[in-house]
Amino acid sequence: MSFSAIAVVCILSLLTPAPIVVKAILLLGFIWFYPRQQDASLAYVLVLGDLGHSPRTYNQCASLIKAGKKVVLFGFLESSLPPCSANYIKNGSLQIVSLSSFRCGFIKNNLLRYFVKTVLQTITISSTLVFSSIKSGSAPAHFLVQNPPSIPALFVVYIYCQLYDCKFVIDWHNYGYSIMRVQKANALLVKIATFYEKLMMRLSDSNFTVTKAMKTELESQGAQNISILYDKPHPRFQKLEADEKKEFLQRISTSIPELKGALEKPLIVSSTSWTEDEDFGILLDALKICRDRNLALTVAITGKGPQKDFYKQQIEKLDMKNIEIVTPWLEIQDYPKLLGAATLGD
Repeated sequence: MSFSAIAVVCILSLLTPAPIVVKAILLLGFIWFYPRQQDASLAYVLVLGDLGHSPRTYNQCASLIKAGKKVVLFGFLESSLPPCSANYIKNGSLQIVSLSSFRCGFIKNNLLRYFVKTVLQTITISSTLVFSSIKSGSAPAHFLVQNPPSIPALFVVYIYCQLYDCKFVIDWHNYGYSIMRVQKANALLVKIATFYEKLMMRLSDSNFTVTKAMKTELESQGAQNISILYDKPHPRFQKLEADEKKEFLQRISTSIPELKGALEKPLIVSSTSWTEDEDFGILLDALKICRDRNLALTVAITGKGPQKDFYKQQIEKLDMKNIEIVTPWLEIQDYPKLLGAATLGD
């Protein structure tokens, strides 16, 4: 059945003289259960984050493609994609599907804002997955989802996998509920999130972790089929030679003037998502010690997140003398080069 035929059925269902609830049930039932073929060479990958700054996810997509899979990657398009994705997109082995991002900053109550955002994300992700499958006429054999964020991604993907009989695979970076606890989220919400996440790990078909310790933790919670996938840098992450470093810093300093000092002083680079579970006050305390020892440094702290403005205000209050601190947001092609130019970095 073609995509145009599906569109005709959708329009006719809306024109049918029946209560709106009946129309919705008929339409949803048709969308979810109409016959479709499962494509063993197709894999879906979902990350509720910026695709331009998700290197682990891209490495996994590249590995799937090298294994002969076609990949559809769902996520937020908030910055430019890695250059390495261009060839995959051009030859049809990688398809990018943008998801809508909801901030809901106009809602002042934190709990209500979280609820509204979750509902909107659930509707958006579900409809995007369904229509992607309808348009292609086939469902994937495997569905990989990055965690966290766990709500609502794990639930939506699990339901999709049950309806379309595909393998539900979770890539564990951390626990969503532990981050919520650090952020001092509503206590009841944290309890619900803890139960939800532990349930999802038991319902998954396979799991990946970034450390052996996390694998042991998942096993203790009843998860099965767990493999450790250590993060490994992409080949584009290389130490720059002296002339390459000079050329890069001269170019980047035209848009980020504070980095010009790195031509003369040691450069320290650190990345962060600026969340409460990452105490960047530790780095600032270390830099104060360097200041007191009259060390001259250029420090670049990359990334974005909820606490970035807070720490920028803290930095502005400090008299760091010969230490220059900058908090840039880099294009994906510049980040590996900045790390390659660093005297010390993570």
